[in-house]
Amino acid sequence: MKIKIVETDEAIKVYTPYNKDFVTDLKSNISGCEWDSVEKCWNIPIMAKEALLNQLNTHYGYVPGSRNVIVKITANQDLAGYTESIYFMGIPIARATGRDSGARVCDGITKISGGISSGGSVKNWKTRIDQGSVFQLEISESALVDIDVDDWSIERIETKINKNDLLAEKAKLEKRIAEIEEQLK
Repeated sequence: MKIKIVETDEAIKVYTPYNKDFVTDLKSNISGCEWDSVEKCWNIPIMAKEALLNQLNTHYGYVPGSRNVIVKITANQDLAGYTESIYFMGIPIARATGRDSGARVCDGITKISGGISSGGSVKNWKTRIDQGSVFQLEISESALVDIDVDDWSIERIETKINKNDLLAEKAKLEKRIAEIEEQLK
């Protein structure tokens, strides 16, 4: 899962996987947020940065600056999402669009083993993941702190270090150090 935040002087663009609870809370708690259907991101007023970061932490376990890790998750029981995707910590894992549509993994997810399917009735269809199904995904390392997820077993595979992210963070820190040194003169 890749969450990307691009900050300008006027707004914050945030790219996330779809999570209906995140969207609901974003619309309810941040005035002026708008979906950009061309760039597939949310435009958030710059003054709402703290509220946005709180929502990202609540729904995805995301903390800016946290490294990403690769995890393997295993369904501890049969799982069903009624007329929606099945989620792990706010991240959509598998989705169907109707009773007879079949199911597929969501963006950024790899199914290692097991089964996913659709079923139910025409009006009340569901997405299903079989017990023991195993998936691999990328998640913010901060999301793994104090994790309490009964439906899934989690195995950390590796830490993914993005050199460009580290260089950008280094440049920000060097700029801030220069500002502090100037103020200390």
